[in-house]
Amino acid sequence: LYYEKDKIKSDYRSMADYILGFTEKYGMSFPGWEPERMAKLDELFKAYEGVDREKLWSNLKYFLEALMPVCRERDVKMAIHTDDPPWDIFGLPRLLIDEKSIDRFLKTVDDGYNCLTLCSGSLGANPENNVAKIARKHAGRIAFAHIRNVKHYPNGDFSEASHRDRDGDTGILEILKALHDEGYDGYIRPDHGRHLWEENTMLISIPFPWIPTFLQSLEEMPLELTGHESKEKYYSEFEGILADLAEEMKNI
Repeated sequence: LYYEKDKIKSDYRSMADYILGFTEKYGMSFPGWEPERMAKLDELFKAYEGVDREKLWSNLKYFLEALMPVCRERDVKMAIHTDDPPWDIFGLPRLLIDEKSIDRFLKTVDDGYNCLTLCSGSLGANPENNVAKIARKHAGRIAFAHIRNVKHYPNGDFSEASHRDRDGDTGILEILKALHDEGYDGYIRPDHGRHLWEENTMLISIPFPWIPTFLQSLEEMPLELTGHESKEKYYSEFEGILADLAEEMKNI
């Protein structure tokens, strides 16, 4: 994802026309901007007429308070995702955009089953947000963490970056350290992975129950690894990379 500030239109219809013109030209479609969704766009915005920020907060409170008894009974945690991007768009208010709004959300329905999905990429789109501070402050109410890196540019544009700390401005290592220090034991995932493999790499999806057998087969079968003299040397180089990462973590 690359966010170009100057290409964002002030009204939703102009933005939709721009997106559809682009996708139709190249015979493609963006998730969330499919033509069948766009056909109902006017209807959607009509439904939100008169819904300001406080009305939206009130609706969210009503919704969550109604859910909490069932969540406690069934031991299901609700984990709201922070708004992406973390600012109002097309005249519609966004609620979970910074530390202050997250504080308000968690206090509005102060229940252990009303939790947060901490998305470092969403919050990190605003360079004023200190995501590590938020993670440390609310680790006990985070049920799911999405770890994504963002790089900002002086003109206000930003792009998603690889998960290496130095490739972005989000502070990936500080966020992980904050979660670790606070004893976080919830779910976590690398979000929107970038630059993980070379262009000529083939990825294979393996059903989880097959993994033990698959790993055993890898140990027993001969491997031909392009650019490496042997399987043993490949493993040795990989262990070296892990050791370098571990050393880097010590310096945080």
